[in-house]
Amino acid sequence: MPNAALEALAMGVPVIVSSQCGAAEIVEHAVNGWVCAPDETGRISGLMHDAAKAAGPGMSGAARRTAERYGIEGMADRMTRLYELLLGSRSIGAVAGL
Repeated sequence: MPNAALEALAMGVPVIVSSQCGAAEIVEHAVNGWVCAPDETGRISGLMHDAAKAAGPGMSGAARRTAERYGIEGMADRMTRLYELLLGSRSIGAVAGL
């Protein structure tokens, strides 16, 4: 997922992303941004127009709340839980190479 999309969302800026972008998974149409195919230049232009009209506190807040789910602390906790899950079925000696 591109950091630029997360950084924009964190600043309360709704995003327009490509359907082939990892951020497309977290963008909700007209809630915190828009998703479109990368080769639809007319659609992108239309979405930019929509974004200018729709910008406001509601979308800004939704964008910010989306980014907050991907903060460094939360991501570190998820990574730790993943490692614990993966290592849970192995003995400590096997993990340490003993």
